[in-house]
Amino acid sequence: MSTSEGLSTTSEKISVDLESKFFGIETPPVKVQFGGATHQGLVRSNNEDHYVVVHRYRTREVLLTNLPADAYPPHQDSVYAFAVADGVGGAAFGELASELALRTGWELTTRAFKWGFSLSETEIAELEEGMRVYAQLIHRRIKAVAEDSFRGMGTTLTGALTVGWDAFVVHIGDSRAYLHRNGNLFRLTDDQTLAELMVKSGMIASVDQAAQRFRNTLISCLVGNYANVDVQ
Repeated sequence: MSTSEGLSTTSEKISVDLESKFFGIETPPVKVQFGGATHQGLVRSNNEDHYVVVHRYRTREVLLTNLPADAYPPHQDSVYAFAVADGVGGAAFGELASELALRTGWELTTRAFKWGFSLSETEIAELEEGMRVYAQLIHRRIKAVAEDSFRGMGTTLTGALTVGWDAFVVHIGDSRAYLHRNGNLFRLTDDQTLAELMVKSGMIASVDQAAQRFRNTLISCLVGNYANVDVQ
């Protein structure tokens, strides 16, 4: 192999690597259907749940060119964010905590440097890390408010970010995320409760064997003693 051939091969490899790093695979357009409903349940008189569905998109528009009109077909990149927060604490303003979690999440998006993702290995790792940081910033914001005037309040938070056909789930607490496919529901998250911890530690064989109070006792929530952010 000649030197010029070696340089050509190396240049082509670098080009492919750089293309994958900076541009990745184009995400396909998808049709998204959504809905939402909440209920206060059978125990409390007030509803402590809040939810939000956000559509964020980026478009490209050519304002001036002498090329043919079909040289720049319109294009739009879309991501969807879904989130539900279930306040805990009852009289300790659980509904305020869940509302504040979603409001803070909305406010943080204005400070995010980027929101479009190519789903390369690097982008996926950065996205997962970013979602953990996102949740911790929400945790810090609510904690500051709680310590000021509303001690004891907290909230769960479960959200999904969809990029094309892929979805990333962030989970704190026991608000569950499911995948609905071919008429079946598949549970994606584990409840962060004392009962689930007892199962994982081998103390009991299943959650059904735990006392009801253990099934309802959270070991992780926003503004609780500990916020374990699960991203998948």
